[in-house]
Amino acid sequence: MKGTLVSAWTISGLLLAGGISVGAIAQETPESLASDVQLISLDPATEAEILSQVDEQVAAEDFEGAIALLEALSAEGSENPAVYSRLGALYLDAGRLAEEALVPYSQALGFATAAQDMVALAQIRQGLAEVYWQMGNSDEATRLLNEARDRYEALGDVDSVAEIDGQVTAISAEPTEADDSARPVFRGGCPTCNL
Repeated sequence: MKGTLVSAWTISGLLLAGGISVGAIAQETPESLASDVQLISLDPATEAEILSQVDEQVAAEDFEGAIALLEALSAEGSENPAVYSRLGALYLDAGRLAEEALVPYSQALGFATAAQDMVALAQIRQGLAEVYWQMGNSDEATRLLNEARDRYEALGDVDSVAEIDGQVTAISAEPTEADDSARPVFRGGCPTCNL
């Protein structure tokens, strides 16, 4: 992951006073970036501050800036499933290939499984379903949506169950490749990402 980040972006002034202040994103050389990325501290306050900065970047539609922040957290070994599910969702929103989103979503799934975070597991499966659907694998997308639906149902989240039912219906009614412009679009997997 660090190689991806080193190619373009850095986080300036990340550790000002005790690792809590997050500075602006700036384009720099790979040499200066490598040293800046090493400064990230993964204490919960710092990670929360960086995730807040991600929200601000997304609100400003600076997806690449938000991606750079999340990739920096990933490079430093974050085990927070939200970091990786947000990264996967942002890869899609930034117009990157759906295959790129598989890696962070898979990492998110692993961390959420280890933490036994049932809400995150449902959200991540919903996000993975979108990735597979965009890759043209409707069967896998439907399977993942049904797994997410089962988890939401067990959690009593009727709104998410209804949303997934609509997504499964949209996938099953998917037009042929000749009429690709009519394909339904759905956003799932990261309701806390403000995407």
